[in-house]
Amino acid sequence: MKHMKFKCFATKFDKIPTYTFSIKVANLIKISYVAVRGVDHEEGAVQRVLSKHRIADIKEYIQKGNLFFNSFIINWTDKNYSPLIENDYISIPLIDSGAQVIDGQHRLTVVMPLY
Repeated sequence: MKHMKFKCFATKFDKIPTYTFSIKVANLIKISYVAVRGVDHEEGAVQRVLSKHRIADIKEYIQKGNLFFNSFIINWTDKNYSPLIENDYISIPLIDSGAQVIDGQHRLTVVMPLY
């Protein structure tokens, strides 16, 4: 199993371990999926249905030359392969749809056609 390895910052959100790291959008798109609440029958689905208006607004904002700090929140859900944490590094398995997007689905949708 191939992995991507990134330097990370480890912390906790209440008692939940969290890891912050930089990843290329193309790699994030490969390993992630979106579970829409009320549409997908997945426990923990939190995303709203995609808003075409919101996607158009983000696209227009970017096309005007604007930038924004882009962060995404993902939750690793694959039970067969897990990220490994060791000495300030996170090693993520290169598998399709291993992580659920918790925040950032509209921003990912804007850049998906580029990859």
